[in-house]
Amino acid sequence: MVCDRCIKVVREELNGLPLSVEEVKLGKATISFANKDEDFIEQKISTELKQNGFELLSDPEEQLTEEIKTLLVQRVHELPETNNQKLSVYLASKLNRDYAGLSKLFSKRQDLTIERCFIKLKIERVKELIQNGSCNFSEISDLMNYSSLNHLSAQFKKHTGQKLSEFEKNPDEGRKGWDEII
Repeated sequence: MVCDRCIKVVREELNGLPLSVEEVKLGKATISFANKDEDFIEQKISTELKQNGFELLSDPEEQLTEEIKTLLVQRVHELPETNNQKLSVYLASKLNRDYAGLSKLFSKRQDLTIERCFIKLKIERVKELIQNGSCNFSEISDLMNYSSLNHLSAQFKKHTGQKLSEFEKNPDEGRKGWDEII
């Protein structure tokens, strides 16, 4: 789950099943069920979620990779509040794990480094801010913790093939959903 709408859909689907939904948040749902066939319920959950483009993750490495993705999305939306903490420190502290191990696992599972994924998410957030029109480029640069507007401009051009001003003219083109990025 990568957005609030995803959480809503998952919660609604789970509430329609014979189980108790304790919590649904980005990337995780906590449920319980009493005196029911566990395998049957798991299959039912899996079927319902697949109909909405979700899946159950049973492999611990897959689960950790998804936790990293969820934290990256949260981090992009927390900027600049977390600007004093390096991404590696942020992830290691949130997951209580060594960053080198997290990075190696993520790269193996995603064919993409954590840093590259984070940049893609930041660029998509920049697109969103441009589309909203509530900030100018300098404000967006500051909000997204770029060292300068030139740094943002160069990174934006490298990843989108467009200048910021070109995207601003046609902001409805080229946007991607979070789930397309990660």
